[in-house]
Amino acid sequence: MELKKEVPYSYKILQIKLNKKGLTLAWKGYFINPHNHRLEDPKLLVTDHIRLPIELYEKAGKLKKWKALFVPTTQIKIPISKILEDETRINNHLRIELKVDGQMISHYLGKPISKNKLKKWNQKEGNLEKRRKGLSLLKAERLYILPIRSCFAGSFALHIRRGLKGMLVLVKRPMDPYERTRSYRFYESRLVSSCMYLWGRVKKTCSKKSVNLYYEKYAGKAEEGTLELQQAAWMEKGGGNYFILDPASSDYERIKDLPGVVAKYSKKYYKLLYRANHLIATEAPAHLSVLRTNNPVLRRLLMEDYFVFLQHGVTYLKPHDKQSSFVTGRDAQLDAILVNGPREAETCREMFRLSKDQVWQTGMVIFDKIKYQSITQTSQNIVTIMLTWKPYEEQLLDFSKSQYYKEILALYDLLKGQIRQECIRIVAHPKVAEALDQTPFAKNLYQGKIFDLLDQTKLLITDYSSVCYQSYYRGAGVIFYQYDLEKFEETCGKLLPKEEEYIGPRVFTMEELKLQLESVILDGEINLSKLRGKQEDQAFLQVVSDHDTGRKDRLIERLKIEKLL
Repeated sequence: MELKKEVPYSYKILQIKLNKKGLTLAWKGYFINPHNHRLEDPKLLVTDHIRLPIELYEKAGKLKKWKALFVPTTQIKIPISKILEDETRINNHLRIELKVDGQMISHYLGKPISKNKLKKWNQKEGNLEKRRKGLSLLKAERLYILPIRSCFAGSFALHIRRGLKGMLVLVKRPMDPYERTRSYRFYESRLVSSCMYLWGRVKKTCSKKSVNLYYEKYAGKAEEGTLELQQAAWMEKGGGNYFILDPASSDYERIKDLPGVVAKYSKKYYKLLYRANHLIATEAPAHLSVLRTNNPVLRRLLMEDYFVFLQHGVTYLKPHDKQSSFVTGRDAQLDAILVNGPREAETCREMFRLSKDQVWQTGMVIFDKIKYQSITQTSQNIVTIMLTWKPYEEQLLDFSKSQYYKEILALYDLLKGQIRQECIRIVAHPKVAEALDQTPFAKNLYQGKIFDLLDQTKLLITDYSSVCYQSYYRGAGVIFYQYDLEKFEETCGKLLPKEEEYIGPRVFTMEELKLQLESVILDGEINLSKLRGKQEDQAFLQVVSDHDTGRKDRLIERLKIEKLL
């Protein structure tokens, strides 16, 4: 770190191009080396594998602006084929790397927003009334997420955006099937998007009517209580509240004729998207469209609307650090969040940097759908394995090489010796589901709704999933198998609960897990009294304090108080 400070890199980006031919980057830059360190082997890193040598320019001190103009220009052109073939992560920070006295250091390349533009946009952020109407403009520091260059190539969508502090990020993801349609090319063209954006702002300015959009993950399901909330709001208001759902969803046929249900990507969907004042959902605004969309107009629109986060899981396990999309100043910044008890409320206020009025202790609506302590000692002995996907394995193309995949294999082998094979359920991340489908336990892979599975689960084995609280609420036992704890906390931040606040035993190796299972499973019978005790109950009640079914009604009243209904 000291060497990095002693040898800073001064530069100015001159050109960024990204199209079907490739990525072109041009800049003027030099290393400031007043202490005469040995500098060698400078490279531009586009991904972990694309490392291109560049000329080394160094000066004893920082140059005046007019002198910096005479620093030679560095231009790099990377064919699109090289980027498409590369086994890379989704987000790739462009950076300069070199050796200083034999030690490797790196400097991010960025394109900061100008101070004048920052001041201009900050003055336009607007007051609470504008936020409630979805009319306030964005602060400039939140514009980093918007694509500044983009293209489609092969089967991938790519764009360049800014990261925190203006760092340049190359985003590469598989194309969504919808991006290949004529509907997408029309509605999400720059001309149509811009016109609809302006139309929406005029409508919101001139109309007193409030339009609310409700949705769940990817706008692709209706199982977390959001639909029930939308239906109650529709009855209360007599319209103006719409539930967005993908027609490809297994839930669509069941609910399509209910009032206010709108098909994702339909003509009415786009009209409502640009007209909406408020988003009320269990996921970030980005889930209303193609995730990591190349469309900067739509991406900006979704960040401007007032956002009430219903949560899809209790926030008292995994942390949300400054890089979380929900933290104030990021793309999914919260205007309000639902919590379930005092410990979670305190945590969310601090973690998301919210005021007390922005944290609503109404309880998550999904708990209204769950029968309290429905799982008992006499319930069927179903064991569910539900590990979480890790960001440090995101770049793998062959997911059978991931530690996640290997741990599930080992977990299954361990369990099949202690419980009937047909009682084992495995919830696999979509990235590894195909690989796991080739294994002998393919029939144990669960394909249905998680909500329904938890209604059957007597023992949940997870690492960091917040569904542990929903499972415990039903009466099940929970074991936390945190095999990669050190690496996880290094990447994602320290876990929130103290040791005595966990609602089940923690183990960190397969051998520890084997001993734990042997102590709670006898002759295929799961002994819940070995997993649930006074300490676990007290820890749970600090986070989820209510056991009634009035959460939806409390939330409707709060929405009316906040003038969102």
